[in-house]
Amino acid sequence: MLKIPRHLKDKVEATSTPEEGDDGYWVYLKKGWHFKNMECHTAHEYTLKELRHVLRKDNIIAVEDDWD
Repeated sequence: MLKIPRHLKDKVEATSTPEEGDDGYWVYLKKGWHFKNMECHTAHEYTLKELRHVLRKDNIIAVEDDWD
Protein backbone atom coordinates (compact mmCIF):
# COMPACT_ATOMS: atom_id res chain seq x y z
CA MET A 1 0.00 0.00 0.00
CA LEU A 2 1.22 3.46 -0.91
CA LYS A 3 1.30 6.13 1.80
CA ILE A 4 -0.41 9.29 0.54
CA PRO A 5 0.55 12.74 1.92
CA ARG A 6 -2.07 14.35 4.16
CA HIS A 7 -2.73 17.20 1.75
CA LEU A 8 -3.87 14.67 -0.87
CA LYS A 9 -5.89 12.13 1.12
CA ASP A 10 -9.23 13.75 0.25
CA LYS A 11 -8.26 14.04 -3.44
CA VAL A 12 -7.01 10.50 -4.15
CA GLU A 13 -9.43 7.87 -5.46
CA ALA A 14 -7.01 4.90 -5.62
CA THR A 15 -3.37 3.84 -5.82
CA SER A 16 -1.44 0.80 -7.00
CA THR A 17 2.16 -0.31 -6.59
CA PRO A 18 4.64 -2.84 -8.00
CA GLU A 19 3.98 -5.00 -4.94
CA GLU A 20 0.37 -5.24 -6.12
CA GLY A 21 1.47 -6.44 -9.56
CA ASP A 22 1.66 -3.14 -11.46
CA ASP A 23 4.55 -1.76 -13.50
CA GLY A 24 5.39 1.11 -11.18
CA TYR A 25 3.41 3.43 -8.94
CA TRP A 26 -0.01 4.72 -9.97
CA VAL A 27 -2.12 7.42 -8.33
CA TYR A 28 -5.68 8.14 -9.46
CA LEU A 29 -7.23 11.42 -8.38
CA LYS A 30 -10.93 11.87 -7.70
CA LYS A 31 -13.16 13.59 -10.20
CA GLY A 32 -12.49 17.32 -10.24
CA TRP A 33 -8.71 17.10 -9.65
CA HIS A 34 -5.79 16.91 -12.09
CA PHE A 35 -2.04 16.69 -11.97
CA LYS A 36 -0.99 20.02 -13.43
CA ASN A 37 2.12 18.71 -15.16
CA MET A 38 0.17 15.88 -16.85
CA GLU A 39 -3.21 17.57 -17.39
CA CYS A 40 -5.02 14.40 -16.32
CA HIS A 41 -6.24 12.64 -13.18
CA THR A 42 -3.72 9.77 -13.24
CA ALA A 43 -0.02 9.69 -12.49
CA HIS A 44 2.37 6.85 -13.24
CA GLU A 45 6.00 6.77 -12.15
CA TYR A 46 8.55 3.97 -11.89
CA THR A 47 10.21 5.15 -8.66
CA LEU A 48 9.02 6.62 -5.38
CA LYS A 49 11.39 9.54 -5.88
CA GLU A 50 9.68 10.43 -9.15
CA LEU A 51 6.26 9.95 -7.58
CA ARG A 52 7.05 12.29 -4.67
CA HIS A 53 7.86 15.00 -7.20
CA VAL A 54 4.47 14.53 -8.89
CA LEU A 55 2.57 14.58 -5.56
CA ARG A 56 3.66 18.11 -4.63
CA LYS A 57 0.88 20.46 -3.50
CA ASP A 58 1.50 22.89 -6.35
CA ASN A 59 1.06 20.10 -8.91
CA ILE A 60 -2.54 19.23 -7.93
CA ILE A 61 -5.21 21.54 -9.33
CA ALA A 62 -8.99 21.69 -9.19
CA VAL A 63 -10.66 21.40 -12.57
CA GLU A 64 -14.18 21.47 -13.85
CA ASP A 65 -15.41 17.89 -14.05
CA ASP A 66 -14.33 16.74 -17.48
CA TRP A 67 -15.08 13.01 -17.41
CA ASP A 68 -18.17 11.00 -16.65
